[in-house]
Amino acid sequence: MREILTVQIGGCGIRVGKNIWDQLRKEHGLDENGIFIGMTDNEIAGINTFFTETPHRYVPRCFFIDLQIIASNHVLESNLGHLFHPESFLLDPLPIGNTFGPAYHGNNGKALSLDYMEKMRKIVEICDCFQGFKMTHGLCGGTGSGMSSLVLEESKSEMPNAQIWTYSVFPDKRHSDIVIQPYNSVLGIHRLIENSDATIYFDNVSIGKLWDTFYETRVQASYEDINNIIAKIFSGAASSLKNHSNSNFGLKKLTNNLIPFPRLHFLLSTHIPVEGAAKGEWNGRWSFEALNQYLFDFGIGSVWLFDYPVEKGTFMTMAQLYRGTIDHNQLDTLMSKVEKGEKHRFVDWIPNHIFTSVTPDNLSDHITMASLANSTAMSLAFNHLSERFKKMFDYGGFLHKYEAEGVTREEFEQAHSNIIDVSEEYALYHKKLTTAEAEKYVSIRQTDIGHFRYQN
Repeated sequence: MREILTVQIGGCGIRVGKNIWDQLRKEHGLDENGIFIGMTDNEIAGINTFFTETPHRYVPRCFFIDLQIIASNHVLESNLGHLFHPESFLLDPLPIGNTFGPAYHGNNGKALSLDYMEKMRKIVEICDCFQGFKMTHGLCGGTGSGMSSLVLEESKSEMPNAQIWTYSVFPDKRHSDIVIQPYNSVLGIHRLIENSDATIYFDNVSIGKLWDTFYETRVQASYEDINNIIAKIFSGAASSLKNHSNSNFGLKKLTNNLIPFPRLHFLLSTHIPVEGAAKGEWNGRWSFEALNQYLFDFGIGSVWLFDYPVEKGTFMTMAQLYRGTIDHNQLDTLMSKVEKGEKHRFVDWIPNHIFTSVTPDNLSDHITMASLANSTAMSLAFNHLSERFKKMFDYGGFLHKYEAEGVTREEFEQAHSNIIDVSEEYALYHKKLTTAEAEKYVSIRQTDIGHFRYQN
């Protein structure tokens, strides 16, 4: 049994979390109150990964943390309002003005963090095989950046051996409802670099583009649709944790296969096909060969949820997590062809870039795929954010608000410098390594962790 504790923080994280729990409870045959109404063993298999069994029902193992109550009320007043334990909601309606400081440095944020830590310890103590944490949040607002940073640091300090994965909504590169989002995002990403083991990148624009790829243009994606896509990626990334598969990954093993260097742990993602009233050819069933093709066909518009040209980067590693009925021998043959045919899209210093997992799908008889990839294209997102931050910071705009709330100029400079360093590291590994540099890398895949180690 592998248990995960899921933490939803801030308005964005909580709204995404609601869709995630709706997806998970449907997959496990639970009604809206957490009572099992399923008909098959596959539905109940692995349910304890995210749910705690009680005498009468299953309860999500999670927390909703916010310095406002609007998003939490949205959950409580929804059809899932009775699914969660009341103590899962840690709230303090404090007007923080969308800034990082009060949530991270303020007394209210610290009080919520202490409450979380006390309850988190009790949950972890009763787990049989605790794997780690999964966190959903946005980086633009004050709670999503500040409170998540505090919870992230406290969780890592308390349980340094547990894995922490974040599902992070980054700022759109074109527009934002929050003028000071470059400040919040830089401060939040700085903590992600230092404390998360894997961070999956999302932005609303790229998810909208994925929607347009599969749908008629007259069908516009709502935030509910966007959150549903994130929920499917969240569930798909956890499918091998919950089910027996040909490649049954624990969370640490999944991390080690995707992250060749600890600081370069920012992942691209996608889920295809998108379900619904798809246009034309997408209405039919899709083979895993066809799904795989779309990962590398940038001419039709990238399906990766990344609002920058993925083709300008190079893939280091990739996970293809399939659901449905697939012949494993045929899949192995396809992977061999992909490794050869798409060789130019991968770095040349890792011999086996792609790993796969196949698990049942309790909600559909179609083949679907969630994919995660570590690409040097991530430097494009960091560079763009760095430029937006620097323009405002150099003029000192809005700094007085942050300084009054406990954020110093030195803290900003350190955070910004850290992001530049990671961007440069991604750019370094994008290049073709010299023979001397390549010899520093030991590419032995261990059967238990499958990790690439750097040899000093």
